[in-house]
Amino acid sequence: MSGLVAAAFTHRDSRAGDPDLHTHVAVANKVQTLDGRWLSIDGRVLFKAKVAASETYNTASEQHLHDALGVRFAERPGTDAAFAAAVRPASSVRVNPPC
Repeated sequence: MSGLVAAAFTHRDSRAGDPDLHTHVAVANKVQTLDGRWLSIDGRVLFKAKVAASETYNTASEQHLHDALGVRFAERPGTDAAFAAAVRPASSVRVNPPC
């Protein structure tokens, strides 16, 4: 088989316009076999792994933001979500609103 194709779309805010850095990933359900035929993959395996994949991505993103900018994360009370609790002043950057 030849590869798995996916496209990632990074969003920086929620539908309500609140800051909410997150990424959506669309995965194609087709693969090409060695003899050139295109087949569908069984998406149930990917679907079952979506929570684990999301948590792995979120943890890596939080670690990168901490290492690069000193962002500290804390748990949002009453949820399993995290939020940016603090940023090193020297790392602060101006964020322009979307056009």
